[in-house]
Amino acid sequence: MRSIASLIVLVAASLSATPVFGPQVNGSDFAVTLFTSGLSFPQSIQQLPDNSIVVQTSPGFSAGSLLRFADTDFDGIADGPGASIYTAPTNQGPLTQLVQANGYLIQGNYGAHSIVILQPGATPASQLTEVARMEFGYPGALWWHDTIGLAVRPTPGQPGSFDLIFNVGSQFDNIASIDSVSVANLISGTLNPDSLYMVTLNLSGATPTASNLRQVASGIRNVFGMGFDESGNFWFSENAIDGSPFPPQAEELNRIFLDTLNKLQAGDPNTAVPNFGFPTCFPDYFTGIAASPGCTEPIVAFTPLTDDFNNFFYSQGATQIAFAPADFPAPYNHGIFIAFAGNPPGSRNPLIFYNLDTGLYEHFLLGGTGSVRQTGLLSTNNALFISDFGTGEVFQITAATPEPSTLALAALALAGLALARRRSK
Repeated sequence: MRSIASLIVLVAASLSATPVFGPQVNGSDFAVTLFTSGLSFPQSIQQLPDNSIVVQTSPGFSAGSLLRFADTDFDGIADGPGASIYTAPTNQGPLTQLVQANGYLIQGNYGAHSIVILQPGATPASQLTEVARMEFGYPGALWWHDTIGLAVRPTPGQPGSFDLIFNVGSQFDNIASIDSVSVANLISGTLNPDSLYMVTLNLSGATPTASNLRQVASGIRNVFGMGFDESGNFWFSENAIDGSPFPPQAEELNRIFLDTLNKLQAGDPNTAVPNFGFPTCFPDYFTGIAASPGCTEPIVAFTPLTDDFNNFFYSQGATQIAFAPADFPAPYNHGIFIAFAGNPPGSRNPLIFYNLDTGLYEHFLLGGTGSVRQTGLLSTNNALFISDFGTGEVFQITAATPEPSTLALAALALAGLALARRRSK
């Protein structure tokens, strides 16, 4: 809902974000650990090649830093405080998004209006080095939604190249943008606001290069969460028009099919850029129905679930998304998790699970006590990491290790007894 800057004003850093599972979730199927805490506005999370975890932080909401955490005993708790492997120049924070491609880390820098490409050192614990940067020019004193969301995929048929999708958010809250946006340095051009763009990065040489800047979506307001599914389709959450206590627009989960994306990348004149409707064609917060149809409709409009209002869960302010870990128990191993960090103040923001098999969604987590602002999600094969920039905590959720059944224990005991008898003969 609100811009990142206005969300920060609402943060209550002393509150706990201890996860509480939703009413349809069997909590005994999962193990939850506090991976680390005491961080300054943690946002995106990535896993490095050695399985260590790197978390974006923004101390003082000024100079962003990447902290690396190890968990060598695999107990779901970081071995100690994180070690900095990169610090942004002063007054260039906060950091808002982080993705990986060919060993490079690519991050969005909200305060500096930039996307920065960071080259790894000799080991995952080594310092990262900035090797390229895209800088965005937002005219005027106020631009509501800067470049936040990022997603990356290998470029089809081009080894060593990767396609980076990024958003150019809306200039205002609930009306169409007026001014265009410039981009310079790594690639130059003039961009339409209220849009998503794709650029191809060649990361195979000594220095990254960029080419083929293409618009791939219009009619978006503020996109934070993005990602590609196993079939190559592109998914993104839409952070909707503000309102208090209830907005006019429902948060959205949208999709662009792989075939459409590839045609847009190739500049196919017969493939139109999909328009997702901002600011006139959008689903109503309570009904999910668009008053002015004609745009590309969302896959999901997050209207309130039955337990929302009794528990102050409003499903507002969609942030990052993550595809379900493969090792989670069904049905939570085939779907998309969507985090929320919205308003009104005092609300508890859920983590929603969208089931790709049924097309239904539910509250996977109800949040903790008080205001919870989940922003960062990372899915690995066996774990889901969640950062909360209000409390400074990062949690890890894994599938619970099943306890041996009574029959299984008895069988083991009998097998041990039989072995002992054979050895005694």
